[in-house]
Amino acid sequence: MACGPTPMLAAGQALCETYGVPCQLSLEERMACGVGACLCCVEKTTEGNLCVCKEGPVFDVKRLLW
Repeated sequence: MACGPTPMLAAGQALCETYGVPCQLSLEERMACGVGACLCCVEKTTEGNLCVCKEGPVFDVKRLLW
């Protein structure tokens, strides 16, 4: 598990993929409303666009489309 700025999370994801280690990331996004109404914190995933504030903030890296 990791949290932090996006470049650091991407580096952590790459490292985990290299060594076959499962990885979950806590995304840092602007969360204006906190209930998913403003769509400010939307993240693209394999399941479509998800709100980080409502469906996250922790996501398995296999779900993220970076």
